Amino acid sequence: MVTLLESTLKRCPNALALAVERPCPKNDGVAAAFPLEQWKRWTWAEYFADIKTAAKGFMALGMPQFGSVTVFGFNAPEWHISSLASMIAGGKVAGVYPTDTVYKNLFCAWTKMNNKNK
Repeated sequence: MVTLLESTLKRCPNALALAVERPCPKNDGVAAAFPLEQWKRWTWAEYFADIKTAAKGFMALGMPQFGSVTVFGFNAPEWHISSLASMIAGGKVAGVYPTDTVYKNLFCAWTKMNNKNK
């Protein structure tokens, strides 16, 4: 993954990598989107910089090599940034979703904490 990110960064650092509509338009039954110019956007250079910053943060918080990062939420740029950052920091990611039960979330967190080298 890191090699792919770096090669894309070298080829087109200023090209659009991610975009998200924020704030989301009010949904009154008509799914009209804002123009792309109004969306929060990341170039490949900005995306990779945020990934590296998050990876350094995970390591500073004590994430060991082969450790896990549990990411809570739905599909969002921050979820992807955290996922790739955990890989760059030498770990793995576990997605936890708002629709999961409390027991499933506890099981996921406990399993990740107790299987650091798996």
